Amino acid sequence: MNITETVNMKSFCLSLLFTCFALGALAQSANVQKVSKSVFSLTTFKKDGSLLASGRGVFVGTNGEAVSTWLPLLVPIVLLL
Repeated sequence: MNITETVNMKSFCLSLLFTCFALGALAQSANVQKVSKSVFSLTTFKKDGSLLASGRGVFVGTNGEAVSTWLPLLVPIVLLL
């Protein structure tokens, strides 16, 4: 196998790999799409508007109950001490 054939084979393999990843990303089930709507981002800012801390959470109830990490809420408290 010469260099040109090797490069062509590598290009083909990479193209096939990227195509498989792209198709896998598009093939999310309806349940995954439904659950993704319950995920939120929790962000706290400094007085000057710059980012202080951020985290992710998920809604677990129909009345707005949610679960998240303490980090975005704990950092401002620690800085005040």
